[in-house]
Amino acid sequence: MARSVALGGELKGRGLIGGRSKPETWFLIGAGLIAAAVLLTGMSSLWSLVFAAAIAGAGLLLSWPAPLLGGRSVIALLTEAIYTRVRARQGTNVFDPQTEAEAAARVAANREHAKAVLAARKAKQPAPAAPGAGQERPAQLVAAMKRAKERSSQALAAPLFFGKVQIRQVPCPDGSMIAVARHANTADAYYSVVFEVQGKSLGAVESDVAEVPFLSWGAGFLAQAARRTHPVSHVQSFTRSVPADMVDHVMWLKDFVDGHVSEEVLRSYQQLTTDARRVGEQHRSYVVLRFDKSEALSRLDRRFAGYEDARERGIAQEAHTLMAKGRMGGSFEDFRPVDGTMLMGLLAHLQNPYRFDVDAVAVTPETVFSHLDGSITREAVVADGRAYTRTGYIPRNGFAGDEISVRTMNQFVSTIQPAVVHSVSWINKLEDAAISRGKARRRRATSVARKRERDKRGQVGDGTEEVLLSADTQRAMDLKPNSGHHGAEWAAYISFTVASEEELYQVSSQIEAQAFDAGIERIEWLDGKQDLALAAVMPLGRGIR
Repeated sequence: MARSVALGGELKGRGLIGGRSKPETWFLIGAGLIAAAVLLTGMSSLWSLVFAAAIAGAGLLLSWPAPLLGGRSVIALLTEAIYTRVRARQGTNVFDPQTEAEAAARVAANREHAKAVLAARKAKQPAPAAPGAGQERPAQLVAAMKRAKERSSQALAAPLFFGKVQIRQVPCPDGSMIAVARHANTADAYYSVVFEVQGKSLGAVESDVAEVPFLSWGAGFLAQAARRTHPVSHVQSFTRSVPADMVDHVMWLKDFVDGHVSEEVLRSYQQLTTDARRVGEQHRSYVVLRFDKSEALSRLDRRFAGYEDARERGIAQEAHTLMAKGRMGGSFEDFRPVDGTMLMGLLAHLQNPYRFDVDAVAVTPETVFSHLDGSITREAVVADGRAYTRTGYIPRNGFAGDEISVRTMNQFVSTIQPAVVHSVSWINKLEDAAISRGKARRRRATSVARKRERDKRGQVGDGTEEVLLSADTQRAMDLKPNSGHHGAEWAAYISFTVASEEELYQVSSQIEAQAFDAGIERIEWLDGKQDLALAAVMPLGRGIR
């Protein structure tokens, strides 16, 4: 019997402010405070009461995630449109590595000039001329110089979606090296490491046997990382699929096939090669572990006290231990840490697969980023003028039915035909069982109270409340004490890369049809912010709101 997982039932948020993002919640609270102030200053007169009610109602409606708007609110869409225009005006939707390199060089020269001026003043000598004096500085260069001043010398000169990232290479317990990335995009920095994993190779086996890795992944690997004392907060499963490259094989045939071979056999093998090129794919799978629990990270610092990179060494040891347990538990066949060279090659490939192979080795931090342009079309970000990448996400209510097969996402990895360059990313934000149990109890209480109130009034709904109550009840049962289950918030993304703008719509329809066959009702394409959405399908341990 095929096993399933309950991901449905999340049709909308619970409560008055449920389902709203932080900005939407702040807007609603602000509207409520303004309404209260109007009511107080009006001395509770009729007009002040009406005006306050209008302000509060407008705040509630404008911040409400409406189903007709794809689960977005009016204020969210308005804020997003304003931000998109601001980015276009500032030029941050285009990343030019040559401009960034020139900006970094000018900032370094200006810093050296400032030191020289101070030295000249102390020696009471004439100050040297400023570098680049009298030269015109385009607006894009000025903005790049501002970014170069804000980041540290160790941080990569990266696009806006990548943020401020520093990478250190440290040893693992088995002697191999691993790249530990420090992301300083928020007030509290977080760290991430990447492992390449090899899945279980299974032939014709029983369904229960084939699903053992999925069960081990959830009940073993993710549950282990979700414990309150464990430093891992997010786990990203990332798969890259690339059509098979038959060029080397064709060249081999050209050089080694016997010239006296039968013409019929040669045509037959040529047809076989053509079919293999159309449907054959190379699959590479990765696991990204994100560390941002401050208390647990502090314990890792003490483990390698005395080292300059004590935290990175502790992270490498903890990550390697967790992956080794996952291998022993059957979550995957084997794994290897991704070091700095491998990470640079992977990042470069994900931007422009037509220029970089997934195992590219000649990529450096200075050459890892392509020219990324989000202004050519709303439907894609364009790398080096030739690689069009479109990203979409599967919303919480995007799955048809309350339960789906544990192998649903496999259809996105290996059954898209004809083969196309694409990525599938699934991000889990892990939560300890005690915290999740409290949330589940409050949600179930809210749903039960709503149902009783509606039944008392004799109202007939469209079934939404019943679905919400069913999901809340299932969650409460799953999280009962001693069940071994923990909580998680998930986000699923898929992206593909084509060589022209004309292919975008054709491949989008192809992927949407595949999604329907997998039980996914819709994919929300992140058009208008594709240059930012690229972060969700990269091994960074984060998505996009």
